[in-house]
Amino acid sequence: MKRLLLVAIIGLFSANLFAQSGTGTIKGFIKCGGIGNDGCHVSHAKITLRPIENWSKSTNDINFESDEDGYFNQAASFGEYQLIISAEGYETYQTSVYIPSSVTLNWGVR
Repeated sequence: MKRLLLVAIIGLFSANLFAQSGTGTIKGFIKCGGIGNDGCHVSHAKITLRPIENWSKSTNDINFESDEDGYFNQAASFGEYQLIISAEGYETYQTSVYIPSSVTLNWGVR
């Protein structure tokens, strides 16, 4: 009986270790031209995550930029966002994304 109680307590403790944090990450790249190694990258593109429905209930946009190689990486409360990417000389890209809790959403835009 004591062994069963000890196993149950350890099980509850370990379940809490893997609880969701409430924060996720979106990371990815922006490129132009062909798929694969062809084409070019879009450096310093302006990126906005506009909350549609998220865990923190924040209504503030999250604004950031891609790096010089077209890559980006941003943490946010988990939930649904409108992803808006714009760069001078390119058509603005918009879509809805869901950022899961404690997970990285990988995204590529061409």
